[in-house]
Amino acid sequence: MKKNLLMLLLLLNAVFSISARAQDINVSMQPIWGPEGYNYVNYYYIPAIEAYYSVPNQTFTWYDGTRWVTTMDLPPAYANFDLYHAYKVVLNVANPWYRHNYYRGYYYSYRTRYDQPMIRYSHDRRYYEGRREDRFYHGERRAEFEHRGGEVRREEGRRMEEHRGGEIRREEGRRGGEVHRAEERRGGGGEHRGGEVHRGGGGRGEGERKEHH
Repeated sequence: MKKNLLMLLLLLNAVFSISARAQDINVSMQPIWGPEGYNYVNYYYIPAIEAYYSVPNQTFTWYDGTRWVTTMDLPPAYANFDLYHAYKVVLNVANPWYRHNYYRGYYYSYRTRYDQPMIRYSHDRRYYEGRREDRFYHGERRAEFEHRGGEVRREEGRRMEEHRGGEIRREEGRRGGEVHRAEERRGGGGEHRGGEVHRGGGGRGEGERKEHH
């Protein structure tokens, strides 16, 4: 009997440990537009559009006028809704839309609240580890990284062009200096030879004048 009880206690301890680890994993599954500060989230209730978002399943559940439907995307009427700045209520319950009238009434004033800190700006590393499960994260982060990468590449390209332009200008200046010096040398040699010719011509004139006399 005691042995069976001990085995039961060990089994329960293992279940609780797995559950705790699952909660830690849930941190990295929360979308970056979600509120910061929760180790585990099952659903977000979004009062502004009266819809629910399942963090584990990454799906939205909303009322289409006749029944509750679950989809991968926002309701068509809110396709361009700003999830980042809208207020989200964390609900760790199953099927929260069963109590929708309660949540709708209780959180109605939260429809126009925009003061909730987002995971997007969090410095907690747990939110950014193992993000393969989050399609929203990848779309946002990929666009952000591509944008930043493009800026970095453009900046590097600009610096390389400036560097190359500086090298070209220095090379052109060096060559121009060499050409200028060569021309000066050639010009100086011509003057020197011209002087010699002038002096030689003067000598011949004197000789001719002497002979004439």
